[in-house]
Amino acid sequence: MVSGRTTVVSLWAVWCQPCRRELPALARLADERSDIGLLAIDIGDETSAVRQFLLEIEIDLPVVLDADGGVLELLDVPAVPATFIFDEQGEIVWRHLGAVENDDVVEALDALAREGD
Repeated sequence: MVSGRTTVVSLWAVWCQPCRRELPALARLADERSDIGLLAIDIGDETSAVRQFLLEIEIDLPVVLDADGGVLELLDVPAVPATFIFDEQGEIVWRHLGAVENDDVVEALDALAREGD
């Protein structure tokens, strides 16, 4: 997580077609919103495949490699894609399993911001 910031966490894989569409969209969202961080956690891909994918889609963001799928187990996620929002204290405040639309993420972030007011 990005310490002290609301963080969107995307669990994804290179072979996952919905992931290939939503990861660039989430990266653009994070670029547009200075109030959030974004962490991409790749599940099970080789480092070289992840690097190549990031070059292809032309995004630069923090990526953690989860070679053994431990994060899926920890977060009780059956498959990718999955998207989470963690609050500033590192607590999960929103979760979406399956492909997600940016509008859904924005709505969840805005609702979280309103709760904090």
